[in-house]
Amino acid sequence: MIAKKPWAVLTAVMVAGMLAGGCAWSRTKINDENAYVKAQAVQPGKTTAAQLEAIMGSAPNTVMPMKGNRQVFIYNFGDSKTAAFNLLIVSFSKTNARLDSAYFVIDANNVVEHKSVSNNSRRVPWEWAPFGK
Repeated sequence: MIAKKPWAVLTAVMVAGMLAGGCAWSRTKINDENAYVKAQAVQPGKTTAAQLEAIMGSAPNTVMPMKGNRQVFIYNFGDSKTAAFNLLIVSFSKTNARLDSAYFVIDANNVVEHKSVSNNSRRVPWEWAPFGK
């Protein structure tokens, strides 16, 4: 049987849909997601500053001058994941963000002297519960 007031049925369905809410997921890659893998190709004592930029695919995020005409090239990268449950008026979400840095000390001859690369942002888990931990 067809409802006598279709707008009432439509309104009820819309309200039920809004109350039911939904889930949302978001992932954000910060700078180059393959920076950790790329940094493994850099060989201290052999790789030049120009080769470093070519390997990493860009200029560093930060360049810090040091004594003795040396520099530190810093690349920042990471991953962020957010899961959320949305209701009509309230939303519950949790974001798990992890950031990393790659430090390359460049000597006076523009050769990489030392490298240090963190890998905290690899395999960032989805966090479902907005409370706890």
